[in-house]
Amino acid sequence: MSRNLDKNPLITEIAQYNWVLVMKVQAGCKTALTFILMFFFCSLFSSELFTFSRGETTDTIIWIVDADDSAADFPSIQAAIDGAEFGDTLYVRSGHYYEHVLVNKQVKLIGENVTSTIIDGNFTGDVVTVLAKNVEISGFTIQNSGKRIITDEFPPPFEPIYENMCGIRVKGCSDSNISGNIINNNFIGLCFESCSSLLISKNKIMSSYGDCGIKIAFSSSVTLSKNKVTLNNICGVVIRHSSGITISENEIVENSQSGMVISSSSRFVTVLRNNITGNAYHGLNLVCAYENSVFENNMSSNYHGICLSGSNNNKVYENYLHANYYAVAFYDSPTEQAYNNVLINNTNDVYTFISNASSRGSDPFFSPGPSDQPNNTAPDSRENIKILSPTSGLYQIGLHEAVKKIPLTFTVKEPISWMAYSLDNKANITITGNTTLTISFTGSHRIVVYAKDTEGNACSSDLITFKVASTPSVSINSPKNDTTYTANNIPVNITAVAPITGIEYIEYRVAGTNYSGVIKGTQLFGHEIEGSAVLSELPNGNYTFIAVAHAWLTGAVGNSTAHFTVNIPQPSASPSESYYKSQSSVSLSIQSPNSFSFQQFSYNNPMLSMSLSTKEYRSTIFLMFVIVVISTSLLVYFKKRKR
Repeated sequence: MSRNLDKNPLITEIAQYNWVLVMKVQAGCKTALTFILMFFFCSLFSSELFTFSRGETTDTIIWIVDADDSAADFPSIQAAIDGAEFGDTLYVRSGHYYEHVLVNKQVKLIGENVTSTIIDGNFTGDVVTVLAKNVEISGFTIQNSGKRIITDEFPPPFEPIYENMCGIRVKGCSDSNISGNIINNNFIGLCFESCSSLLISKNKIMSSYGDCGIKIAFSSSVTLSKNKVTLNNICGVVIRHSSGITISENEIVENSQSGMVISSSSRFVTVLRNNITGNAYHGLNLVCAYENSVFENNMSSNYHGICLSGSNNNKVYENYLHANYYAVAFYDSPTEQAYNNVLINNTNDVYTFISNASSRGSDPFFSPGPSDQPNNTAPDSRENIKILSPTSGLYQIGLHEAVKKIPLTFTVKEPISWMAYSLDNKANITITGNTTLTISFTGSHRIVVYAKDTEGNACSSDLITFKVASTPSVSINSPKNDTTYTANNIPVNITAVAPITGIEYIEYRVAGTNYSGVIKGTQLFGHEIEGSAVLSELPNGNYTFIAVAHAWLTGAVGNSTAHFTVNIPQPSASPSESYYKSQSSVSLSIQSPNSFSFQQFSYNNPMLSMSLSTKEYRSTIFLMFVIVVISTSLLVYFKKRKR
C-alpha cells in the first residue's frame, strides 16, 4: 500500500510542496534568530560605549579643565561651567587661573591639589560667586579679591567706605559644601548671605586684609567645622542676623581684633570645642545676641576670653579660659549666663560693667584660678635687673613631657635684700636667686623680676614675653624604617600632629643626597596634616630619611628619622644572551582586581607598557564578536538568495 502512495503523483507533489514550505520556515527562523542575536549584542556593545562616554556613570559627566593642555575639555573654569549641565563635575588640574568665576548652576568644582590649583582674582572683584544650590567647591587656593570704594565724598576724619569683595561669595543658596580649600589674602575670605543648609569644613581662611575671614548674615542651618581661621585683619568669624549656626572644632587664632563675633539678634548659635587663642581683643564677643550656647571651648591669650555686651539668655559653661587679660567680661549683661567655667592664670577673672559703674572680682558662678591679681611693688628703675633667661622666644614641651622646665636667670647690679618674680601677672613668688620655672600649659607667658636694695628702694626688670608650644609629633609611614626596597621609586608618606596650633608644613630630605622637598599636605584638618611625595630613581645603597614638621604660628618643630635600603637585583647574563638580545618577550602582570597590563620589552629599547582596563577589553571582545556575527549572517543570507 505504501508503494502505491509513493507512486501517486498527487501525493508526491503535495509532499514536495510541504518539504519546500518547511525548509523556508526553517530558513526564516534562522534569519530571524540571527537578527535577534545581532540586535542583542549590538545593544550590549552600544551600552558599553555609552558607559565610557559618560565617565563610568550615567548620572554625571566629569569635565577636565586645564589651561596648558589642548586635549583637555576646557581651558578655563568659567568656560567649563558655561558648557556643563546640571550635576556635572569639573575637575580642575593644577595651575594658576586668573579668573572671576560665576557658579550659576548645580556643579561640583574639584581642584587637583589645594596648594597648586589657584583661582586668583588679581585684586579685583569677588573671586568666586555662587548663585546656585547643591554646589560643591573643594581643593583650591582662592586668593586676591579686590576692594572698591563705594564713596569718597565724606568729611575728615572719616575714612573711605569700601564694598566688601570676597574670596568666595555665596548668596541666596542652599545645600552646598565648601571644604578643603585655602582662602588667602582676600578683602573678606568667605561671605554667606541669605543661605541655608551649608557645610563649611576643613578650610584654611587666612590673611583677609580688609574685614574678616568668614562672614555669615541672614542665614540659617550653617555648619562651620574643623576650619583654621587665622591672621585676618579685623575678625576671624562674624555672625549677624542668623540662627541655627553650629561652630565646632575650629582653630580661630591670632586675628587682629576678635576671634569671633555673634551679633545683631543672632540666636540658637552653638559654639562647641573650638580653640580660640591669641586674638588681640576678644576671643568670643556676644553683642545683642540671645539664646546661644557656648561650651567646652579653649580660650587663651586673648584680651577678653569671652565678652557679653547687651546679651541675654545665653549659656556659657564648661569652657577653659587661661592666660587672658580678662577671662569673662559682662557689659550690661546678666552674669548668670556663665557657669561652671574653669579660669586659670588670667590677669583678671571677671569684669562687670553695669549702669555706668564698673566692678571686678570673684563670681560664684565660676571656678576661680589658683590666684588673683598680684600686689606688686612699684619699680623705681629697670636698669638694675636684667633677665637672661627666659628670652623672648619659643620653648617646646617635649613629646614625652607634661611640663616645660625653663631656667630663670638674671643679673642684679647692686646688693639687694629681697627678690621675687611674677609669672603671667600672678602674685609675687619670693626667691633668693636664680631658679627654675615650671610651665604646664602652652601659649604666651610674661615674667617680671622685682627686687629691693638694702635701703628698701624697689626696682624691676623689663617685661619678658615668651611662648611655650608642644613639640609636633612626626610619623614616617613611608619609607618604612629598616626596610629594603627592590625598586628605585620610593613613596613618601608623612603624618604630623601639633596640639592647638596645627602643622604648617613638613620638610623632608635624604641625608647625604640632593633629594629633598616640602609637603604642605592635602589640607590642615584640626591639628594634623598628612602628605605624600616620591623619591625617584634612587640608586642602590643605604639611606637615612629625615622629616621635620613646622607648627603654625609658634614655629615649633618636631622631627623623625627612618633608615632604609635600595637593592635592585641586576639581571644575570647567560650563554645564550646574544640570542635573547634579538628577541622580544611579553609578560602579563595583574595590577589590580579591575585592570591588567601587557608589557613588551627588549634589551635594546626601554620598557613599553600598555594598560587596558577590563571594560576596554570587554568592549573589544564584544566588537569582534559583533563583526563575526554580522559577517556570518550576511554570508548565510546571500547564499540563501542564490538558492
